[in-house]
Amino acid sequence: PPGIRPPVAPAAGWFEWVFANPGDVSADNEPEFVVRVPEQNVPCEVVASVEQLDSRMLMTTTVRHPPAAILVKVYEHVEGRKYYSKDLVCRSNWLPLRDSMVAFTVRRGGEFRLVAEFPDQTSRVERMIFRCYTSRPGCIVTASAALMKHSLVMPVEPAKATRLTLVGCTREDRLDRTDAPEKLDEEHDCLRKPEFDMPPGWKDLKEEFRQDCSVM
Repeated sequence: PPGIRPPVAPAAGWFEWVFANPGDVSADNEPEFVVRVPEQNVPCEVVASVEQLDSRMLMTTTVRHPPAAILVKVYEHVEGRKYYSKDLVCRSNWLPLRDSMVAFTVRRGGEFRLVAEFPDQTSRVERMIFRCYTSRPGCIVTASAALMKHSLVMPVEPAKATRLTLVGCTREDRLDRTDAPEKLDEEHDCLRKPEFDMPPGWKDLKEEFRQDCSVM
């Protein structure tokens, strides 16, 4: 019947695109990626990651240089060459980690632009890999350096895609700053240790109580 979309048979497996940059990447040549999903191939799940070289591979001392904090944002194309919805489809975490990942589900066919942003002009990455996976065939994925600024506008219709994970969903009131990367908790950024579950002793409680109290 008119207005009713026939069911789409699920595709077997995922479809992969890989782009590699052998040079330096910084705020001067921030990469952008465009994912186009045809109308007849929805719903379609899209998973993408921006990956840096693992700094442990280049270690010559016991000091490991932290990776750059790269933020990946996903925008939905609205019209023209440079107009995109001001409402983000999703975003990655903004942490000094090797990988920045986003995932979203496309409900209606369209174009989506993924932008990778650096925290400042001094951040630089030696080599970069972009991976994109789609659950439906027929999609087109392209990569390029950012050549122009894009305009964000108020959308006039419901969003064509929704976020697929809770990655990047940190509440703003829990962030020290919304315009800077989050700090990585090095102590707990590891496999769970037995001491994480041990109840504190009297000495620890006394020290914590002393720190929380103040003399009036």
